[in-house]
Amino acid sequence: MVRDLAPAPQRLLADLDAEGIVYCHWKSNSHLSAALDGHTDLDLLFDNAQIGLVHRNLAESGYKRFVTHPSRAYPGMEDYLGVHPVTGTLVHLHVHYRLAIGQRHMKNYRLSWEDEVLGTRTLDPTGVFTAEPGHEWLLLVIRAAMKIRGRDRLRSLFGAKAVPAELVEEHRWLASRADKSLPGQIAADLLDEQTATLVSRCVDSDLGFGELLRLRRRLRQALKGQRAYDTLAANIVRARREMRWALGSVNRKSVRRPYPYARSPAGGGLVLALIGGDGSGKSTIANELYGWLEGKVDVLPIYFGSGKGRASWLRFPLDLMRKVLRRSRRATRGSDGTAVMSDEHGALVRAVWALVLAREKRLKIRKSIKARERGFIVICDRFPQTQVSGMIDGTLLDHWMSSESKLLRSLARWEADSYTLADTYPPDLVIRLDVTSETAASRRPEAHRPVLDHRRQVVESLMFKNARFGLRSLDANRDLDDVLLDVKHALWEAI
Repeated sequence: MVRDLAPAPQRLLADLDAEGIVYCHWKSNSHLSAALDGHTDLDLLFDNAQIGLVHRNLAESGYKRFVTHPSRAYPGMEDYLGVHPVTGTLVHLHVHYRLAIGQRHMKNYRLSWEDEVLGTRTLDPTGVFTAEPGHEWLLLVIRAAMKIRGRDRLRSLFGAKAVPAELVEEHRWLASRADKSLPGQIAADLLDEQTATLVSRCVDSDLGFGELLRLRRRLRQALKGQRAYDTLAANIVRARREMRWALGSVNRKSVRRPYPYARSPAGGGLVLALIGGDGSGKSTIANELYGWLEGKVDVLPIYFGSGKGRASWLRFPLDLMRKVLRRSRRATRGSDGTAVMSDEHGALVRAVWALVLAREKRLKIRKSIKARERGFIVICDRFPQTQVSGMIDGTLLDHWMSSESKLLRSLARWEADSYTLADTYPPDLVIRLDVTSETAASRRPEAHRPVLDHRRQVVESLMFKNARFGLRSLDANRDLDDVLLDVKHALWEAI
């Protein structure tokens, strides 16, 4: 039976142990407590012979397998994600069946010591099996040596720190827990005496760059038979991976196009739509969800409203024109308070505004479709609907449908077609954030109470019958953290 929510990592690992599944957390054990709370990743090594059991137990636990983009994937490694049932943090499991090492973006070498590491594992006070300190220390020294690149040599020449600070911190943490002779002794058994001597020198020098460089040269020869690519091919593959990573980072921060480069759900992408009346917190929830998933999975935020969210460039001059017209109308009222100027210009601007919005929504719907089919989780703040016109992301030119003007009828039909596209390609899951009139009024004191009530009632009447996972109503009168946790769980159940 699959659980609705993923258990906390400690419980998951205890369950795996009870099932006879052999594992250990094999690196960065100095950060184990933070990893168990979901603040950093868990690197778990499993017995390759138990892959079937691992898959079954992780799936039944509520952890989801995510497919890593080829530019970041390595053989013998999988990614599982789960939602911490209490804190709501995203727990990331790096599931290893092989000990692959190398430079960033290119783990080109394998250490075939999986049985040795698993066979000597120890039980940490947290209740988690970890690599024995001597083995972890040896692995750390080798990882530090094999991560060295040409740019690191340049840093060392100019006096800059060439060894990452986090590796030095892990080294010193292990030095306080194990005899410094252990890494060299284990290296002598697993490799050879010459390599063991270089490992001991690295330990004694506190991961000195020169000693690591000498160890790197030796390891590249010793592990030559267990590398995936020759030197030239490895450099080309690494350069391509780095380029994909760089473009993906820029896209995530600025462009936000459906450009996959991280991870996607094993079952494919998904479109989530958040709807709600004024003051329900939908924009805040959408932003929080994006920040929660960003960096771990391919996620795309889309704003379907007409307010201050991300919009097309055509909206900026129209926004300016609407503001000018509002000021003009306020400034040209007679002594009885009625407007002196005609509404003709205002009506024209509103019509152009409606058509621009329709075009924008059409493009965003198509963008959401592409993103979903490329494996993205799409977070939609609002979603177009055809059930109620004139408000709540509905059509604005319905009154032109019966116009005597053929042009106006054509424009109204064109606008309607854009919104009908939302019915043709509905979101997979809709979450409605319900608030009472009192809550809406307290959160939007500047708004008129009757308007708030009417908009809230309209939202409550909306139906999304074609949504694959249906419509979920959540009480949004509560604290943001509680509502956000429920939204996370609802999304996770649908993935």
